Amino acid sequence: MKYARALALSFCLISAIAAAQTTGDSPSEEGGPGMMRRGGGMREWRFGHRPMNDPEPTDEQWNEAAEFMKNKSPKRWEAFAAMPEDRRDMLRRMIYRRYEGLRSLEKSDAEMYQLKMQQMQVDDELFGLAAALRNADDQEGVAEKLNKRVADKVDLELKERELRLKSMQKALDDDRSHKDELIKKRLEQVRSGRFLKGPHFGHPPATQSTTGESD
Repeated sequence: MKYARALALSFCLISAIAAAQTTGDSPSEEGGPGMMRRGGGMREWRFGHRPMNDPEPTDEQWNEAAEFMKNKSPKRWEAFAAMPEDRRDMLRRMIYRRYEGLRSLEKSDAEMYQLKMQQMQVDDELFGLAAALRNADDQEGVAEKLNKRVADKVDLELKERELRLKSMQKALDDDRSHKDELIKKRLEQVRSGRFLKGPHFGHPPATQSTTGESD
């Protein structure tokens, strides 16, 4: 079970996933200019989102995802295939969601997708090296390879952060250039009460008539 959890975590933590569709780098959900979404980051691969809430992929969907993972993450796929069937079933939805997120990212942000694919390759090699280190006769040689790939992983993580900052700056510049439109949109939200909706807010109280009221 410990190995199954490690493999599950490895699939999940392919640079936080991956997972995939960005939200903070794009225009508002409501359309129009700017309005970066609260929280930013990646919507489709939040760690708080439980895989069991997702529908089971169809056979066609799973075969497509399996072929992708087999080619792009062979070491982890080999470990997954060697697991008992009941444990593989637990990971199917997680793996498919990861694949689906990457495909969505490929369409929305090709540059970030390429970076994620490089990260996936490095993470897969790290998975294999970490396992080999425990049983290798040449511990020093494996450790040297592991150190090099960890350095590569950090470089890729820094590149990802640079890319996200670049996208966020572009979104911020867009918002600034459309400030008047954003003010108008915010005003409409406040007037309608949508701006105040949430667990601690309701619609603003309706204006009460003062007719017949004494001072």
